[in-house]
Amino acid sequence: MRRSPSGRKTIRLRKGGDFKQNGPRPELDLPASLGDAAARKLTVRLDWYPKIGALVGSGNGTVTAVRDTGELEARHLAFVDLDAVYFELVRHKEERGWHNLTLSREKMVELLENPDWYELTIPSEDLEFAPGSLGRRVRIWQEIATALLKAYCKKYYDTRRAEFESAFLQYEELTDDDPNFLKEYRFGVEASKEEYVRKLRDLKATIESGQLESLTLWGALDIFSFDQHLYRPLVHLRNKDVAVKPVALNEGEQQFVRDLKRYHEAHPEVFESRELYLLRNLSRGKGIGFFEAGNFYPDFILWLLDGDRQYVTFIDPKGITRLRGVEDPKIEFKNTIKEIEDRLAAPDVTLHSFIISNTPYDEIEYWGMSKKDLEYRHVLFQKEDEDTYVETMLERILDHG
Repeated sequence: MRRSPSGRKTIRLRKGGDFKQNGPRPELDLPASLGDAAARKLTVRLDWYPKIGALVGSGNGTVTAVRDTGELEARHLAFVDLDAVYFELVRHKEERGWHNLTLSREKMVELLENPDWYELTIPSEDLEFAPGSLGRRVRIWQEIATALLKAYCKKYYDTRRAEFESAFLQYEELTDDDPNFLKEYRFGVEASKEEYVRKLRDLKATIESGQLESLTLWGALDIFSFDQHLYRPLVHLRNKDVAVKPVALNEGEQQFVRDLKRYHEAHPEVFESRELYLLRNLSRGKGIGFFEAGNFYPDFILWLLDGDRQYVTFIDPKGITRLRGVEDPKIEFKNTIKEIEDRLAAPDVTLHSFIISNTPYDEIEYWGMSKKDLEYRHVLFQKEDEDTYVETMLERILDHG
C-alpha cells in the first residue's frame, strides 16, 4: 500500500549525467592538477600498524601503539618493481569498472616521487635497510606503494566523477513511478517448510486486503507499518530462515523507524502545522546515491513539510566503528549536502544529513570527540539517547543546525 508522493522533492541526475557514458576520460594525475580545494580531499591516509600488528607495551599495564610516520623515498623506490605496481593498478582499475580512467606509468612514478598526497603511519624500522631482512622489507615497500596508489586512484576517480555529475544534479518531484517505491517483496523459503509457505500466503492476502497489523512470523520476520512511510509494510529480518528481496531492514534501521513512529505519535503538537514523511532509500540502480560522498546511499529520506518549505533529510542508521573517524565521507556528508543545497539554490528546500549510530559512544571515544562535538556533526546515538535522539534530530533540522 502506498501514500501519494505528490509535492515532495528529491535529488536525481538529469539525462546526460552518466559519467562513464558521457563524461571525460580523465588521466590519473597529481593533486595539484585539480586545484587546492579538491587536492585537500585527495589525501590518502594509510596506517600500516594493523597490517603488521606492531604493538608496544607502555609499561603501566596497558598496551598502546607507537605511531611513527614516514614516506617512500627514492632509495626505497629503487628496489620496488614499478612495472608490477603499474600492472596491478591497471588490473584494479578494470576490476572496479573505471574504464574511462587513463593510467600512465609515468604519472604513477611521478606520484610516488612526490609523497605530499599521502600520510603513512608505519614503524620507522620498516623503512630502514637492515642486513638479512632486505627481501622482506622490499615486499613491504611494494605493498605500500600499491595500496597507496589504489586508494589515491579511487579518490581521484571519485573526485572527477563528482565534479562532472554535480552539474547534472537537480530537484525532481517524487512520483509514483520513482524507482525507490517498492512494488513487491520476494520471500524465499525451503519448499519443505510448508508452514512457512502457508503463512507467507496468508500474509500476502492480508496485505492485499489492507488489514495488515504488525506481526512476527515464526520469529524470523517482523512485519510492521508506519503510516508516515510512503509505502507499507516494512520488513525486518530476524534470522536466515527466510530470504527477502530487496534487503530487509536491519536491527538499527527498524529501530529508527519505530523510534520515529513513537515520537510522531507522542508529539502531535509538533506536527500540528507540519507534515512528516519517510521513505526507505534503496541501493545502487534505484535509490538516491551521492558519488561526492564515496558513492553513499543513505538508508532513509525524510521530508518535513512546514508551510511552503521542505526540509529534505538523508538519514543512515549504522554501526560506526569501521568509519574513518569524523573525516569519513559519510559523516562529512553533513557538509557535502549543504554544498549541494547551495548549488541547486532552491529557496524553499533545505537539505540535511544525519548518521544514527547504533555503536555506543564509549566504543569510539578514541576519535577524540565529545558527544556534543559529534552531535554538531550530525552523529546521534540511538541506544544511549533512545528517548531523545529523534527530537534532537528534528530540532536541528528545523533550526537549520
